[in-house]
Amino acid sequence: MSKAIVESLVSDMALTQNEAGTTESFYQNTMKELSLKPLFTDVRLIEITAETSQYTIPDDVGLILEMFYDSEIVFREPLSSMSVHNRNWKDLKGPPEFYVVESETSKQFRLVPEPQISSKDFAFLLGEPLGRDFPEYSVGLIHTKVQNENPDWMDLPIALKVVSKEFQKESKYQDPDFAEVCNQLADMVLNGQRTL
Repeated sequence: MSKAIVESLVSDMALTQNEAGTTESFYQNTMKELSLKPLFTDVRLIEITAETSQYTIPDDVGLILEMFYDSEIVFREPLSSMSVHNRNWKDLKGPPEFYVVESETSKQFRLVPEPQISSKDFAFLLGEPLGRDFPEYSVGLIHTKVQNENPDWMDLPIALKVVSKEFQKESKYQDPDFAEVCNQLADMVLNGQRTL
């Protein structure tokens, strides 16, 4: 996918009524929104260091869908509810049961309780890193993937999302009905719906 193709489609659908500055902003917002949808998913292993609870979320991770520690599900908890479980939650030690993302912009998560054992070697003798070779005491993430380049089939739905935002904003060209139709068409393609 080329950003230039999307911009050209937006310009054509908007009958050149769009503004380059806002189109760029809407394009970036749309790409961020799409990275939070499970259109493209990936799995990643994270090596754990004993007595370390905070880890960096890799840049290409959009949204964590599921987390595992040593083959057990680790549940996401809102930061605000952690003190309800235990006032000293940051001091707990043992196998992680929860993870907390303290700030969406920090790209950090904290395992609670703090793991006390480092991950075993990432040696995949059977060629099954997510199966029989899953390294003990490691974290596995199933996540949406931030795409720098999307497949060509996404040009049109991305352009429709951008046009929708263009015509929702207050301007002399504002057209909420057209914006809604564009948004519905984009969702239809992205979600595999057959009818509006």
